[in-house]
Amino acid sequence: MTRLLALLCGFLFVLSCVLAGLLLKRVGAESSSNVSVNTHVSVNTRSLDSARVRVRRDSADASRVDIDIWNVPETPPPSTPTISSEELEDLAHRDAERWAQERRRRQKQENLDELIERGARIASDAQAWSHKPPAFGGADEGQSIADVQFSDLGYPGFGMGYTNVRGGVFQTLEGDFSLSSNGRALVIDGENREWGNRIRVVVTGTARTDIDTRVLP
Repeated sequence: MTRLLALLCGFLFVLSCVLAGLLLKRVGAESSSNVSVNTHVSVNTRSLDSARVRVRRDSADASRVDIDIWNVPETPPPSTPTISSEELEDLAHRDAERWAQERRRRQKQENLDELIERGARIASDAQAWSHKPPAFGGADEGQSIADVQFSDLGYPGFGMGYTNVRGGVFQTLEGDFSLSSNGRALVIDGENREWGNRIRVVVTGTARTDIDTRVLP
């Protein structure tokens, strides 16, 4: 009899555990289907001009969400260097010097071109003189182009652009010119001391190809 009662109590205990498990499972299913999750996020920043936000969901707890916010510093614009008045004056002085040097270089080159042009003109006049008959002021018998003098060419002449002749030197607007002989060749030297330009024109004959112009150092 005692054994029968023990078996009956054990059966009732197992039955009650099964019923309790089923009841808890049903309640859990109903409660999970009606879960309402409220999330409150509070962010405290210090005047962020630019920020990045990252949202992470907790895999273990669906009702938990982590939000990370961090500042992204903006790249500052390149600062404009400040220039003092002394530096501005120095820059202006350097610019003025460069401009003056460039202007003097151009003027020096212009004068050199004018010297070459005037030397070629004297050479052309000397060639024309050598072709003239003696009766018309040309070369005498036995003279060559190397023997020409400025007086033979009629210098100075207002139409020629020459100003004066002193000691065998023609003073022109471009520079000073002198004549000399190099064997049977005529040598015309031109110089402008202000600009430091020097040229030499060598005339060996009466053809245009007989005129050799050189720039001297």
